Amino acid sequence: MPTLFRCVVLSSFLVLAGCDFQVITGGASGIGTGTGNGTGTGGGGGTGGGGTPTPTPSPGSPSPGGGTRAPDPQPGGVLPLPAYAQGVVGGISTPITRCADYGYLDAAVLALRQLDTRWGYQCRDVSCTTVSNDRIAYHATAGPDVRGAQGVHTVDIIASACESPSPAWQPDGFSAQLLWTPQRF
Repeated sequence: MPTLFRCVVLSSFLVLAGCDFQVITGGASGIGTGTGNGTGTGGGGGTGGGGTPTPTPSPGSPSPGGGTRAPDPQPGGVLPLPAYAQGVVGGISTPITRCADYGYLDAAVLALRQLDTRWGYQCRDVSCTTVSNDRIAYHATAGPDVRGAQGVHTVDIIASACESPSPAWQPDGFSAQLLWTPQRF
């Protein structure tokens, strides 16, 4: 079983169980212990490759998340929509309100970004100045995760967002033209 897949699956279970955990990349390792009630101690260390710093979020936007980033696909390739995502979104407890409030959408993006920083928002326009009020996006192509990145899987997670909002999981599929942003502006 590939290491990344094991890490994603283990991370998903830990997040859903309410446990704190830390992912260390670049060849580092760590060992931790804890009790079933979410308390405990742990330690880890090691050296490894550094990453780029996480940008400061815009006001009203969730924290960019502390997850790892799935490696880029081969040139011209597309990553699949991660299977764990539906379970993570299904566990969001933030209430869904009418389409002008992004609380539920922000909570879903934040939870998913804890597992993979390729998760973000679907842009509504070509300048990526506004985001969808009911869809999340997964940047599935090679290249940096920057505002306006193309090549995303989108998922409608709020049915009837402006009329009678309710949780949903309706993947729209992959689009090479749709734009993505890691933060809502």
